[in-house]
Amino acid sequence: MTKVEGGLRCQNRDERFLPGKPVISIVTVVLNGENYLEETIQSVLDQTYENVEYIIIDGGSKDDTINIIRKYENKISYWMSEQDSGLYDGLSKGLLLARGSIIGYCNAGDYYHKAALGLVSELFTGNGIHWLTGKRVNYNDHSQIIHIDTPNVYRKEFIRSGVYGSFMPYIQQESTFWSREALDTLDWDYFRSLRLAGDYYLWFSFSQKYNLNIVDSYLGGFKYHDNQLSTALDKYKIERKKFIKKMNPIYMPLLLWDMITWFFPASFKKKLNSKYFFTYNKYNKRWE
Repeated sequence: MTKVEGGLRCQNRDERFLPGKPVISIVTVVLNGENYLEETIQSVLDQTYENVEYIIIDGGSKDDTINIIRKYENKISYWMSEQDSGLYDGLSKGLLLARGSIIGYCNAGDYYHKAALGLVSELFTGNGIHWLTGKRVNYNDHSQIIHIDTPNVYRKEFIRSGVYGSFMPYIQQESTFWSREALDTLDWDYFRSLRLAGDYYLWFSFSQKYNLNIVDSYLGGFKYHDNQLSTALDKYKIERKKFIKKMNPIYMPLLLWDMITWFFPASFKKKLNSKYFFTYNKYNKRWE
């Protein structure tokens, strides 16, 4: 398939970002996503935050996906369509094209709260953050919220041993953002070779160097729909097992504690993990 591309970069109409605020790059990877893509695009373009670079990587769709992308040609920073070897091959293209100091990715069908990226920018600025996630939110096929909860802590040791998504709830990719520097922890060739567990490989790599901060707010969510890679959980875990590390049994009491405290109120979680957990102080009118 011949490569097709477009967007503001190709029109020599590249964005003019406002000074003094970080640029946030969002990448969407899609293949035959005509039923879900437009809602995702709109959620990125409708952000209340101005400095957003949006990149869409299409894997050679045969449906109406390209026409949907072209509909937003004058608002998307860059898009391309060509055959790839899988989701993470496509995602690697988008991540390497991203120029923002903060990066995230949102798959077709998933979407952000309209004020999400403004909050992400606010927390990354001046707090020394390299990695951030928010509440875990799920939608059904009608875009109705069906589940929401707030993590208590994501420990680096537990991330590296595959605890999240096994003994503990998963790290929600749609609510997670990281600094450009965090990408330096990746083995790009290995990342491209993955078929199902590339998201966890990101977390595994980032955890070698950075702590995952949590904000008690709704940033984005995951939509359940047909034909998702995420439904192949057994194969996902087999692929993930190839790179995670075995957990030291000494951490078992701590794991049990984390499983119990996951269900505690956010105010208690803040006390437990104050250094990496942000809540909104309504009296001071700020996140702290």
